[in-house]
Amino acid sequence: MVIETRLVTHGLSSALALDHHGVPLATAAGPARLRRLDGSPKLPGQPWVELTDDTLLPYLRKAFLVETLDKVTPYLWLAGTPTETHISSLHHQSVRGRQVVITEEPGLHLVWYHDKISIKPLPQYLLCTAFWDYIKEADDSIWRAAAGFMRTYCYLIQFESDFRKAIQPELELIPMIDGAAPTFESFVRFISQFKGLDNSAVAKRYSYGMLRLTRLNYLAFFTMGRLTYFHIQPQWIDYIDGIIAPAVTIFAVLSTILNSMQVGLVAV
Repeated sequence: MVIETRLVTHGLSSALALDHHGVPLATAAGPARLRRLDGSPKLPGQPWVELTDDTLLPYLRKAFLVETLDKVTPYLWLAGTPTETHISSLHHQSVRGRQVVITEEPGLHLVWYHDKISIKPLPQYLLCTAFWDYIKEADDSIWRAAAGFMRTYCYLIQFESDFRKAIQPELELIPMIDGAAPTFESFVRFISQFKGLDNSAVAKRYSYGMLRLTRLNYLAFFTMGRLTYFHIQPQWIDYIDGIIAPAVTIFAVLSTILNSMQVGLVAV
């Protein structure tokens, strides 16, 4: 097996290794697989998932692919600034009055709604170099989505104040390694490997940064073939009211304008 130029050459965790059914990678032929150095068959940080392709790859696709947003990328400028750098750092999210809400849904990562923003934490296995070597060969679409996701953390964690906030127990956006948090310096050294990635190398959604949920919900009706992108209101009637009220206002304004034009024509 020949691995292309490696993006990740140093990691924060050494929990995983890459081999071929017990044969060292350097002498192996054919597809490689991941194994835990401690002998566990489970994915680090996710004990529900085993390190076998038939369970691992479906889980990773669900954890990182953002196909719905990828498909509507040409319209995402309506929901966010069209640049991957449009991501406020964690401390600035607080300055803007936004509360960080943890999500494991990749399609909600960096989606904000009024005073809240959803952020997906970094799973431990993404901190292993072996994982990146494995997934590049196993499924390039997962690699592109996961790499784009990692690049967002280059902007979320810009200062030590951001880092301290990220490792707090109530958030723990950055996982503990062997019972201890990494240092700010070691984290920056690791995450900076993703900063130079071009948009063409990552999932299309990540050519944008933060996205506004209210506008995504409007986009969903016209571009995604569904009523809403994500239903956050406790009752559907609240969401429907949010659509009807602006529509009624627009209708009333247009009716007034048309009536005025009609009166003007009659007067002539």
